Amino acid sequence: MISEKKNKKEKCIICKNNNFTYLFSDLDKYVQSTNKKFAIYKCTNCDLISIDPKINESQFDLYYPENYIPYDLSYKKISPFRLYLKKTKNIFSNILKIDKIKIELDYFKDIEKKYLDFGCGSGRHLNHIKYQYPKWKLYGYDRSIYAKKNLNKININFIDDLESIPDDFFDFINLTSVIEHLIHPSETIHLLRKKLKKNGRIIIKTPNWNSLGRVIFRRNWVHYDIPRHIYVFSSKNLQKFLTDNQFQIIKLIHSSNIGVELKSIYRSLKLNKRPKFHNFLTKLFLPIGILLNFISMSSTITTIGKKND
Repeated sequence: MISEKKNKKEKCIICKNNNFTYLFSDLDKYVQSTNKKFAIYKCTNCDLISIDPKINESQFDLYYPENYIPYDLSYKKISPFRLYLKKTKNIFSNILKIDKIKIELDYFKDIEKKYLDFGCGSGRHLNHIKYQYPKWKLYGYDRSIYAKKNLNKININFIDDLESIPDDFFDFINLTSVIEHLIHPSETIHLLRKKLKKNGRIIIKTPNWNSLGRVIFRRNWVHYDIPRHIYVFSSKNLQKFLTDNQFQIIKLIHSSNIGVELKSIYRSLKLNKRPKFHNFLTKLFLPIGILLNFISMSSTITTIGKKND
């Protein structure tokens, strides 16, 4: 039986505490790769969530197979009506200044910039950036061979070895749904900081431990994503993590992602597949997602940091 508290040999990556409270144990319910159970612990000091045991390099292909959804580059054909709705939504988003990340990036829209998507997966994000910022030079990095194939298909530079890139090279480095997967996030952030130019921006989007969805759905909250999510951050400990790594926090954003709450409902109901009316539900419950943003309890947070020198 697993104890209520555990004293680990390794210390918390943020506060260096080595006392952790046991929360629960569970299987890989997403990829369903093995029948092995993993334990979830919370740091008693800063509330950082961590998994035990952590997956190692030799197990990467087991837990990140070719059919892992973030590697899927397939695009569904969008009807003219849905395309019109999307364009209308973008117009209102620009007018109301809803997309705070885009507001930050738009300051540099007409200037040549170098943009790295670290953990680029399917390449969808880079394809989106290519459309919005045609003057920028785009690069992708991912340890998966499937990600490399995806970037080759859309003609975007793939970096095999980040160490080979000169220091002070990138203007922006983006990590969307990445930092929670890193076994050694401090080492990675240190390397990425070296590759950023002076005043360069790092953009980190990750699950929010302090979300209402996590409180309600508990172990069925899909953002635990056992065992791929090695860590789960809160806005407070993520900001401390970045400032300790010599970044100045310039923006904290709580993102509307009601799909996470809906998928957590499906998991609670033990549904193997999301219902056909999932897209309808995301629109129906959108006001709840917006409300969660305002009260800082959304399932996703984004932090933008500037390289300090």
